[in-house]
Parts: sequence; structure tokens; C-alpha cells
Amino acid sequence: MVYSVVVAGASRGLGLEYVNFLSKDSANIVIGLYSSSYSAAKLLDLAKERQNVHAIQADVGKVNDIQSAVGQASRILDGKLDLLINNAAFFSGEPAKLCAPLHTRSAEDLEAELHAAFQVNTVGPILTANLFLPLLRAGHTKKIMNISTLAGVMDVVLHAPLVVPVYSITKAALNMATAAMTVGGLREEGFTLLAISPGVSNTNPPDATDAPLDPQIASDTKRIYENLRTAYLDWDGVADAPGKTVRMTLDVINKATPAQSGKFISHFGIENERWL
Repeated sequence: MVYSVVVAGASRGLGLEYVNFLSKDSANIVIGLYSSSYSAAKLLDLAKERQNVHAIQADVGKVNDIQSAVGQASRILDGKLDLLINNAAFFSGEPAKLCAPLHTRSAEDLEAELHAAFQVNTVGPILTANLFLPLLRAGHTKKIMNISTLAGVMDVVLHAPLVVPVYSITKAALNMATAAMTVGGLREEGFTLLAISPGVSNTNPPDATDAPLDPQIASDTKRIYENLRTAYLDWDGVADAPGKTVRMTLDVINKATPAQSGKFISHFGIENERWL
């Protein structure tokens, strides 16, 4: 059986790894959506190397882009899609603001960042899912995987503490959107929708050829890891390799059924409440 997949937010990090991993099976057809060719060099190279990989420019924050991507994908996939992976994410317009507490920001500045983050992290996945529904309805598996984050878990945020406020808020909204779409009738159609936290994945290893992390982001990331390590003693403090994260999350969505649809879970599985 040909397995068809669309990955939104595929230019780098986990999104690129989903495309890379799934396309290793030449029977699969994998489409990666990217917002800008400036950051999608590796995806575009992969599309040149493998006949079963296709790269389509589409900013998930723009309806016209998504509509155009659906049309192109439909022609490539003969109108049938098995799995949609919503991986696109907006963290912060400026590194110094990523972990800045909400009450320390100016109202105008915070409003602008919230709008930008909601458009990509919440609105984008909802619109992408809606517009790809005709293709998914014609597919074999009817599955949607929304990549969320443990930063969207209230207990984790309070216990760690894990302070990435704008990102956390907009991803938590995505979790609720997953539930809302499920009970809105898609489960009855045989769809399986899950919001999955991939845990902590090292998407920028020391030997990465991508631009190194901004010093502020590197510092904030180190502090976040330290807080998580202190709060969750059973975590070894080491981020998973992207390949491991991708395999674990795909295993979860592949095993899931419509009966579990709408849940926000971790990469450890449906009945597992462990986040790290």
C-alpha cells in the first residue's frame, strides 16, 4: 500500500526529520510544506535526491498558501492523503522575548507576538486540517497528528517552572482545537486526531550545519533543561535525537484509533502520562 503524508513545517528540525524518515521507504509519498526557501535548503535537496519527496512552498499562517498547497498535493497524490502532520511552529519574533514573563512586556509588543504565534501555532494547523480534509477523507487511514509540546501542560509549567509563555499558550489552544475537531464529527467519520508532545528533542545538535543558536536562546534552553531536570528526577536531562522522537511519535499515531481521537498525549503513548 502506498502511504501518503503531508508534513507542514518541514524545512528543518522535526519536520525535516519526518520527511527524511518516512521517505526512506520508496513506497511512501511524502510532501513537505515550507514557508521560505531561505530556511528549506535541506528539504529542497532531499526532494531532488528522492523521487518520492515533494516540497511545496506554503506559509500555514496564510489561507491562500494552504489552498494552493492542497491543489498541488492533490495532483501529486491523486486526491488521496493518509496522514497530515502539523509541525509548523512560531516561537518568538526576538530571542530575548521567548522566555520573558507576560507581565514584563508592553501591551503593544505582547499583542503583536500573540497574534503572530496564534496564527502559526493554532489557527494554521486548524486551517491546514480543514483544507486537507477532502484528501484525508479519500485516504486509507484518515489521521492527523498535531505536534504540541510539554510546555502546553499546565502541571509541567507550574512544577518545573517552564516559562515560554506565548508558545505555551498557543500550543495549549492547539490541544483544545484537536479535541474540538474530534467531537465536531470527525471521529464519527473514522478520523483519528491526536495532539502529541514530542518531549525534548535536540533539533540543533553541536555539529549541525544550520546557523548556531542565538546566545540568548541557548541560555534560556539551558535554564529550561535545568528546571525540568530538577522537577523531574527520572529524566536524565539529555534531549532525544530527532530520529528517535520521530519514530516514537509515529508509532503512537500509527497505533491510535478513532476511539482515542482528540487526546493530548506524550510520545510515550496513549495510556502513558509520562511527559519526559
